[in-house]
Amino acid sequence: MAVYALSGLLVACGGVIMTAWLGVAAPTAADDYELDIIAAAVIGGTSLFGGEGSVFGVVLGALLMQVVRTGMVLLGLPTYLQIGAIGMMIMLMVLIDNVRRRRLSE
Repeated sequence: MAVYALSGLLVACGGVIMTAWLGVAAPTAADDYELDIIAAAVIGGTSLFGGEGSVFGVVLGALLMQVVRTGMVLLGLPTYLQIGAIGMMIMLMVLIDNVRRRRLSE
């Protein structure tokens, strides 16, 4: 129960910060952030099968993902390619995790 309470508190803080940043409380302001959150966790080494991962790895994954996204923006690539690149990074990391799990189980 404490984890859910802490999660709610942190989400509320994030909402207040985002409202201050945007200057408006739009309910759709954070649409499509789910992909970024999942990508940061998976790229950072968190297993989609559970039980593994670290906060440090997720922070590094978020930084790497943002560097790739910023580089694509600076190159002038369209948004759909940026989303595709993030999706490809997720699929690559899941594939690497599956291969690693199979080798460890043998």
